[in-house]
This record gives sequence, C-alpha cells and structure tokens, in this order.
Amino acid sequence: MSKKEPWRPTEGKPGGSNVPDVVILKEPTKPPTQDNLKKVVEVKFPPDILDDDQRDDYKRIAGAAPFEVWTPATCGCAEDNEQQVPARGSVATKDIVEAAVLAVALLVLILDDAVGGQADDVLIPPTLARLAQKLAPLLAPLLAPKSTP
Repeated sequence: MSKKEPWRPTEGKPGGSNVPDVVILKEPTKPPTQDNLKKVVEVKFPPDILDDDQRDDYKRIAGAAPFEVWTPATCGCAEDNEQQVPARGSVATKDIVEAAVLAVALLVLILDDAVGGQADDVLIPPTLARLAQKLAPLLAPLLAPKSTP
C-alpha cells in the first residue's frame, strides 16, 4: 500500500519484493497496514516450494502477526479434485435469507451514491461476489439444460 495514501495500492512491486498470496485483516474496513494484519498466508502447490528469501520477506511483512504456508495437504481442502455440488433441493433457508440480505445491501451501496456516499463503493465488488456465490446453487436448477425424453 502507498505510504502517503494507505488506502491506495502502490503500482507494481517495489524493488522486486515478494507479495504474499493472502493477508487476513483484523479490521477489514481499514487499510492492510502491519498493525492491522491478523495473519499472512502463502499458498504453495507442488512442485512449488517456499524459498528462504520468500519466508524472510513474508515474516517481515507479517510483523507480529502469524505467517502460515498452506499446501493442499495443510489447507483443509477436500482430498479429491471433484467439485462438491449440493443435491437438488438442498438449498438451506439460511442461504436464501443471506442472498436476500446481500441483495438489499448491494442496492443500498449503489443507491447511497445519489447522496454522495461513494466512500463505501469498495464494498460493492465483494458483496456482489458473495451474492453470486449464494445465488449460484439457487439458480442452478433453473439454468440447467432440460433433458428431452
């Protein structure tokens, strides 16, 4: 992030430095400064490995926050590569409610621009992504190709 404007990312990587795959923030509405880091994560898929320079850079970036390396064996991911698809009719009511709440939140984020509320526009992409994630299983039965007898 920019040192003078912490809300703005810098262009490119300064001095060829390493950049971790994931930074988890204590307070997501604040910039990713070192005092706001909850955890720094680097994801490695075989045959890629974490070299000593990367490890040192990421530990320096993390500061007091924990630094973790995730691999397919340690990330808690499913062992097989098959995508898990919910069975038809297995959409939970909580998913429907969450999708409705996300849709209303997205509408509020967009409509508040009429009164000058543009500072929260940074929340629109993740809200839209989460809404799409929740709507996908709800819309899948409607969008599935019809089989003909």
